[in-house]
Amino acid sequence: MHRYEDMLQRYLFRGQPGLIPIARTLLAESITVALDIQARNAYYDGQRKHFINNRANFNALVAGDVYDLTEAQNIWLDLTYEDVPLAMSPTGNGVGTMICVTTPSVIHDIKTKAGSDFITADLYARPELRLRYEIGMYDNVRYVAARRNVLWNCGAIVHQAVTMMDYGPGDGASPNLVDGVYQVGQVGVAGIENWIQVDDASGFAVNDMVTIHQTRTNAYGVTNGVDYKEGTARLRRIVAINGNQITFSKPLFHEFPVGSFITKALSIHPSNFIAGPMGVVNGVADPIEMHVKEPIDDANAIWRFIWTGRYKYQVLRPEVFRLVVSAGTMPRWGAGYSA
Repeated sequence: MHRYEDMLQRYLFRGQPGLIPIARTLLAESITVALDIQARNAYYDGQRKHFINNRANFNALVAGDVYDLTEAQNIWLDLTYEDVPLAMSPTGNGVGTMICVTTPSVIHDIKTKAGSDFITADLYARPELRLRYEIGMYDNVRYVAARRNVLWNCGAIVHQAVTMMDYGPGDGASPNLVDGVYQVGQVGVAGIENWIQVDDASGFAVNDMVTIHQTRTNAYGVTNGVDYKEGTARLRRIVAINGNQITFSKPLFHEFPVGSFITKALSIHPSNFIAGPMGVVNGVADPIEMHVKEPIDDANAIWRFIWTGRYKYQVLRPEVFRLVVSAGTMPRWGAGYSA
């Protein structure tokens, strides 16, 4: 962060002087995102996993394989026979409620199918007890929306291209106004490209959401598919195509060497049903620490903030959670809404 940026120039953040409050507040979001994704990945490693319509893997899922309303009932029955405390009751599923952390698309599909039987969180008898991002309840399951649950472009591949040059953090962004508002590209800056050159852009279209990634995997049934565990992968929206040059709505913000991949594929929507504690635990060797480092340049203008930690998320009690994997209704990127 440069010293002329507003927050540093004021040297106050929410009434507190110094750089530490700035670092803690801004870095907190970075830490939250990292921990959320790592916890998500650990839950996905659980063995009690079911694909909608009994599909075999990510590659077998198709766009029509959206969430089925009977899934929660089957999970309740499964939990009852496995002696999970939340599900045990002489009269059936009458003890407490189960939490499902899923994607906005799955919740959209549940609400569409359930209609008035879906109880929105605002109608709870005690709405003040709602969880953060909780949307509502259906079939004694409380649903929480998490966009980070989406495994972008990890399913059956529609089109995959290979980058023809090395690209860095400032590359790939449009030199023109995006959506008529945002100036995202660095126009006329030496060494900055406002597009990404690929070997074949014929399968892409404007407003496609694509993943830029360095590695590929066959682990989830898709040959040369996107690995959702690749921390360097980036999701971007295409805003322009000129031959084999594609332009994004944001810069890459990361180094992608020549031979990296750009993939358009079906996005996967896991729903994580949690019926008890300690399904996944975090073993901490060194707790997370935040550091404010000295400026790195001759003018003492560029300040650095960093966080470190040594820990690992691990499945501990797989019997208390279930994972349902489906497709989901996706938005019309850049097209707005029409009846």
